[in-house]
Amino acid sequence: MLLGADGFVTLLLIILLLGITPTAFPVTAAKDIYSLSSSVLSIVFSVFTASLAIILSSPDDKFVRFLEAEGFYQDILWGFVITLAALFVALVYSIAAFSWTSYQLGNKVPHQHRVGIIVCAALLCYALGATLTSALSAIRYARTRAQFLRAVA
Repeated sequence: MLLGADGFVTLLLIILLLGITPTAFPVTAAKDIYSLSSSVLSIVFSVFTASLAIILSSPDDKFVRFLEAEGFYQDILWGFVITLAALFVALVYSIAAFSWTSYQLGNKVPHQHRVGIIVCAALLCYALGATLTSALSAIRYARTRAQFLRAVA
């Protein structure tokens, strides 16, 4: 996952943003970007956490042993851990950046360095990409469970 498609797309985004964003980024625009990022990540984080709880509470012991024998169970769990951590880090960063930017606006600071925006965009991109990868793994998990149930029936 770290070096998968989501990591590759994030790296491309960083390179693109380094090329197109001004060094001095307007604080008002940065605040809006951080706010949007926080909103999106809050929703995705809560839905992902609820989905993860449902997936982890549903399997029976025979199915878990079957998945472990196939090597799939540890892969899916590791992917969920990485995704949960990515979502959490991106959310905390967005909230902190929004707070700092609000403070800057209150002190009439007109610009901030573009690094903050680029880091936020990269964390958001990676977290959403990891979430997509985890969702696809969950679909694969459901298909594997259906095959397992047909095989043992």
